[in-house]
Amino acid sequence: MKLYYRLNRLIEEGLKIHSYSMKVILLFALIILFSMFLAFVVDVLHSVKEVRRDIELAAERGAKFRTTAIRSVILGLFQADVSLVRLVEEKGTRALEPFMGTFTTCAVGEGFYLGEIKRELVEEALKSSNGRVLYFHLFPDNWLGISVVRWNGKAYLFCHNVPYIENLLSKKLGAIAKYGAEFYFGKRPQVSEGDIFVSYSNNYSNASMYVVVPLRSIIGALVVERVFLYVRLYFVFLLFLSLSYLIWGRLINYPINRLRHIVRELERGNFGVEFSDMTEAKDEFGSIARLLRAFSEETKRKLDKLELVLDTALGSISSPEEIYDFVKEALNRINTIFGVRGSLFVVEDGLSGKFPYLVYSDGLSDEDVDRLLEVYKEKRKGQLFLEEPACIRESGGRGCLSVSLFRIDEITWGGVVLDMDCDMDSVNEGYMKVICQHLFSTIKLTYLATTDHLTGIPNRRVLEYDLLKYSRIAKRYKKPLSLIMIDIDNFKGINDTYGHSAGDEVLKKIARLIGENVRETDSVYRYGGEEFAVLCPETDKVGAYELAERIRETVRRKRLHIGKGKVLYITVSLGVANFPEDTDKPEELLTVADISLHKAKSEGKDRTVTLLDGSDREFFLERFRKEKELRAHLRKGETVHHLQPIYDLNNDSVFGYELLFRVFDGKDSISMGEFVKYVEDRSLIEDIDRLTLTRLSKLLQDEELWSLCFFVNVSPSSLDRGRVLSELNLIPRHQRSRIYIEITERETFANIEGALKQIENLKNMGFRVVLDDFGSGFSSIFQLRHFVKYLDLIKVDGSFVKNIHRDPYNRAIVESIKTLADRFSIDLVAEYIESEEELTEVKRIGIRFGQGYYFGKGDVRAIA
Repeated sequence: MKLYYRLNRLIEEGLKIHSYSMKVILLFALIILFSMFLAFVVDVLHSVKEVRRDIELAAERGAKFRTTAIRSVILGLFQADVSLVRLVEEKGTRALEPFMGTFTTCAVGEGFYLGEIKRELVEEALKSSNGRVLYFHLFPDNWLGISVVRWNGKAYLFCHNVPYIENLLSKKLGAIAKYGAEFYFGKRPQVSEGDIFVSYSNNYSNASMYVVVPLRSIIGALVVERVFLYVRLYFVFLLFLSLSYLIWGRLINYPINRLRHIVRELERGNFGVEFSDMTEAKDEFGSIARLLRAFSEETKRKLDKLELVLDTALGSISSPEEIYDFVKEALNRINTIFGVRGSLFVVEDGLSGKFPYLVYSDGLSDEDVDRLLEVYKEKRKGQLFLEEPACIRESGGRGCLSVSLFRIDEITWGGVVLDMDCDMDSVNEGYMKVICQHLFSTIKLTYLATTDHLTGIPNRRVLEYDLLKYSRIAKRYKKPLSLIMIDIDNFKGINDTYGHSAGDEVLKKIARLIGENVRETDSVYRYGGEEFAVLCPETDKVGAYELAERIRETVRRKRLHIGKGKVLYITVSLGVANFPEDTDKPEELLTVADISLHKAKSEGKDRTVTLLDGSDREFFLERFRKEKELRAHLRKGETVHHLQPIYDLNNDSVFGYELLFRVFDGKDSISMGEFVKYVEDRSLIEDIDRLTLTRLSKLLQDEELWSLCFFVNVSPSSLDRGRVLSELNLIPRHQRSRIYIEITERETFANIEGALKQIENLKNMGFRVVLDDFGSGFSSIFQLRHFVKYLDLIKVDGSFVKNIHRDPYNRAIVESIKTLADRFSIDLVAEYIESEEELTEVKRIGIRFGQGYYFGKGDVRAIA
């Protein structure tokens, strides 16, 4: 391992090569170079033996050839010399002059003509002839031959130059000449060990031949030859390697780059990354890919389980908007994550035997649903006195059935039935138990949040939500939609005369009467106090009016028995609104129906009223009057902002002030709430928001308040217009962290996309953001999760804080909101604290900030 890291460091730091594929190529080239060097050494050593044999044969052939060539030359010379001797005998020595270019005459007549030839050579040749008629003496060192011809008692000596023999031999012996062969005549040479030595004897004096090829010459020649050969081969290899890298280099890098991409995606939390066909490979990359895929799948399963637990936990503390879809999605995720074959969730009304909620996972047939429902009923009968959720498991026909039972109240039951394998481990069973507990809590919270605890029918929040849902359907498919508002006449007198318990009994009986007279497609709600509402999808104005009259007549004729021997005759007033006859905007049905109801009350009660054109004009005239009145107050400067203190309950000190807009009518101050339902002019709302920011700027300059924060309400419609943003930009950046911009839950969740942009813009500008009136709308964690990362504080709607020490439902909801806020590390502000008891309960829950009349009664400040 150390060697690898050293080599890797050398390549990266020394050669500046950081690409893995280039490192592979470099290593491959070095391995080939080393392999070729070893092949070169082995080749040279092996070739020496073969070359030695070839040289020995060539040398023998060369020596033999050379001797034979010399013999042929000598015989030719003898013939020529004899002819010359005859010529001299006949004509004298002058006859030789034309031939003097080819040989040197050594003797003329009786005397010697030596010329340039050494006398010793001539004497040695004459002496060596020993009286022979023809004799040729070769002098190898000088490549000189002297022929001796004896004729008529005379000795003629002819000296011959034979350079053509050398040329001839060089051509014939070229095969060994390149290895540095050395030729010796006469005397035997000295040779070294390993040299090639060849001898060939000759009949002529001093003409024996010896051929010597030194070993160093052989090795040197072979080395030079092989070096050039291997260099050419390696150059061709490198050239081919470089050119082919353009193609196969990408193939080398592909698995590395693919694994790098996979690891990067896993690091980002994308455990669903595609591994393609990498896992099918049998090499090391395939093994790594399979390990990563196994890790990814296992991690994803664990995260899916934890995410499902967390999602259901969040749903259990904040009722989801679409509870049916929420539960169905949870059941489908249980099936996918835990391998459950089918799951069913049910809520049962003990009085009617109906199932307000019957949700089951995808893929279940009607027979499967009936089978699981029968299992639930059977197990529920054995748990009539259930106080805590119970989980029952038993073997079924195709596996095991897990039945988790719970109870919302004395008459409302529920359960989750899971059709699963019997071999499921205890860890996964534990996960599912927790998830089922969360679903129980979600339903219970939804029940508390959406059901009027007195009458058992849906409350105002559900009405607002259903109205929005059915309004979209009516507008999209151009279907009629009607709304009936119902108010019990003289209900205050019943409470004052017979007591609140009698009033509660009247409310229950009226709710039951209304429910008995509507169709299955209609929905009944308690709107608040003594008011009820009936939403009638796909019902025109005439049909809604007839239904309203039937309800009125039924209530009018009914004798209500209250308490012991008390009989009451009750009447109701009803207002009807219809889309599209009364308004072309179905979301305005509630306002129109409320106006119709007030008209029925003002006209004598016990009647049903639908708005006519005159009534519409009257309402809009009233709205115009209110807007005109408010503009006049603004123009005259008859406005003020009260500073309501917000206390830090941890140390009982003032944390900051909220600027509350007020109008003076000459005697009393009127809150903005008196105008809200009439004011729709955005420019008027913008003027109020700009005035708020102007007075805020003055407060920021007050040195006594430098340590405090300020809370201001700004309408989303104003933020869409440029002037309010310009006012906010005028505030020094170092002061912006002291300013909390309040946005209401209803306005925010009505347009999530637009609100997100506004909130993000405020945060980028350096302001803090507060979600106001949390819980006042029919909201859900699904909507809140879009905003939670931007929120600095959440204000709990005052309706939940009021009487929190006496109302267990309000207390449960506030505790749930606190748990939710703690999850996201967000502090809460409890509004409308008016008593010591409410303050004590708020502190007990752990809410950090509080505001309300209890704090403001002794700290009255205002700015105009």
